[in-house]
Amino acid sequence: MDCPRCEKQLAVTFCTGGRMLMCAYCGGTAVTVEMLRRFAPQERVDDIWRQTKSTREKSTRSCPSCEAKMRRVMSEAGEQVVILETCALCHIVWFDESELKAFSPDATEPTEDEKDEAAKHLGVKDRAGASDEVWRFAGRLRGLFGG
Repeated sequence: MDCPRCEKQLAVTFCTGGRMLMCAYCGGTAVTVEMLRRFAPQERVDDIWRQTKSTREKSTRSCPSCEAKMRRVMSEAGEQVVILETCALCHIVWFDESELKAFSPDATEPTEDEKDEAAKHLGVKDRAGASDEVWRFAGRLRGLFGG
């Protein structure tokens, strides 16, 4: 699967309840709506999904899974509005690195307790088997949704 932004190969990380697709080149990340629900308040995810189903605004980027054109939706990040790309067919939300940073500009490396909590939410049984990128992503999602 190729990155919708830079077209480089994405790394796939499987966790209970979903998968993450991460780009080592541009820092973008795709996450399934189902996995997003593990971190985000229901109303925020519902809003993103509602927009995905109702919008006709297409992105120029293709879904990394099915290659259909994704849809553009808006989400608030504090006082900032960020445009996300979503795929209604694959239930994927794409975050450019700058979009994740906009949601959590002061995100730091998660503590050991936060890693344990993220592992529980992600369904990772052996924390040592998950990459540092998974923990950074989990920390950014925590900042993204005020968790």
